[in-house]
Amino acid sequence: MRELRSLGYRRIGLVIPSGMDERMDRLWSSAYRSEMVIVPQSQSIPVLNFEEDNPRYRESYYLEGRKLFSTWFRRHRPEVIISTSHYLLQWADQLGYSVPGDFGVVNPTLQEKPEARQVSGIVEPSRQIGQAAADFLVSMMQRGECGIPESPQRVLIEGKWLQGDTIEERKPTAVLQVAP
Repeated sequence: MRELRSLGYRRIGLVIPSGMDERMDRLWSSAYRSEMVIVPQSQSIPVLNFEEDNPRYRESYYLEGRKLFSTWFRRHRPEVIISTSHYLLQWADQLGYSVPGDFGVVNPTLQEKPEARQVSGIVEPSRQIGQAAADFLVSMMQRGECGIPESPQRVLIEGKWLQGDTIEERKPTAVLQVAP
């Protein structure tokens, strides 16, 4: 959100599959909603959750998701959309939208491998995440710990911003001032 605001984006939307949101303990949608509390009402856009995949009904989920996205987009007109959905760029193309012309797209879970079209977003440092997990597991074993910990811990390995082809710098506007 900070990076997008520094590039001049103000109307930022979040489109996230329900299953992904649940697996992430709703951390992304919660963080997004907390940002919406501090922006002017004209910039506040509700989260779009949708069902993304069920192998038995993939086509119907795809079409229903595209319909939900189309309605949500026409109603809220975000300047940029944060999404983990691999369908978003396809939907934009099928609905006649240009990315980044009509809206930008950012993915918070980019892998380190290059893609044909370089999507903007956060590159996950997979190797460092794996190393941290292994270090954590080894240290638990050295302490003689086993089973589910009484007090679970989380390790955060920050990703790096990638300025790809799916967003563009916008004209600077007044910076959002947040009261202390």
